[in-house]
Amino acid sequence: MRFPDGMIKPQRTDVFIHTPDIMPTILDFLGLEIPPYVQGQSVIPILNKEKEPAMKYGLAGFFRFSWSIRDGRWSYYMWSKKYMRQEPELYEYDPNYVTPEPRKFEPLVHQAEKENLIKDKPDIADKMELNL
Repeated sequence: MRFPDGMIKPQRTDVFIHTPDIMPTILDFLGLEIPPYVQGQSVIPILNKEKEPAMKYGLAGFFRFSWSIRDGRWSYYMWSKKYMRQEPELYEYDPNYVTPEPRKFEPLVHQAEKENLIKDKPDIADKMELNL
């Protein structure tokens, strides 16, 4: 998320910021009230270390296809058995990894998650799945 130059110091955070957090952050930035029915939360107090994040992990998914959960170290993927018929996957990742710009990206070369550790780390996979 980028604020106008000079408004908030650019910074990188390990906090998971989700799409529903964008609107309340903009309202907070503008000094407007955040309606109580809004699902997300402003990230400004989190970035200013005034408040703890609501979620310690990130969720993503493609409807009826796959779901993933990520914390600061692990990525766990679940696939729809009806459509993919594929077992879950677990990857350890480097949170500092940054993919190259799109025109330089090569899928098999720049893939951050390469070794599926689900068979070696079933306890971590179970813990990740229970976070859902």
